[in-house]
Amino acid sequence: MVSDTPGIDKAFTALAARFALAGHTLTRISAADGAGVYYAARWGRNRALPDLQAAAQLLVQIGGAA
Repeated sequence: MVSDTPGIDKAFTALAARFALAGHTLTRISAADGAGVYYAARWGRNRALPDLQAAAQLLVQIGGAA
């Protein structure tokens, strides 16, 4: 995993923890050009997400956000 910025790392870690509490995983893959892709997964199904905002919106949809 390539670190984008400390702020994004902290936001990703917090969001990944909230996904875990909802029974999902959130992973991040950083490309060589610096672009990142996030994946939310559960039960062998995954969904590509372009950014952390999209991940936060998905968390609301799956009932993991307060």
